[in-house]
Amino acid sequence: MKPFHNYANEIIYPPEDGQSSPISIEGEVESDQIATFGMNEYKWLNYKQKIYGVLISNDRNIFTGKDGIDIKDDQNVTIQLEVIIEEEEKEKSFPIGIIVGISVGALAIITVIIIIIIVAVFISKK
Repeated sequence: MKPFHNYANEIIYPPEDGQSSPISIEGEVESDQIATFGMNEYKWLNYKQKIYGVLISNDRNIFTGKDGIDIKDDQNVTIQLEVIIEEEEKEKSFPIGIIVGISVGALAIITVIIIIIIVAVFISKK
């Protein structure tokens, strides 16, 4: 197993300046060892070609992974992330094709009615 940790690509969220929080964490890690990370922007996350791992820290000084082992003791302690992308449901609306079709159909019916009225008036004047 090759190490997941790569110091050249280390990403720490939330940023130290505290200006944004792109990851929200839900779960009771102590009881069932499951945590959920939610991200506002994940376009940069290349999860199909790269493997991402996570280390946990309360103070940003000591980072621990699997079984509370420090990264200095074993570089393979990172916990591999399972990436699940959940798209937000889009509002249900008519596709543009249906709207255009209904509009063209209504316009055609109105045009036929106008032509019938014009022809009827023209014939009645003869």
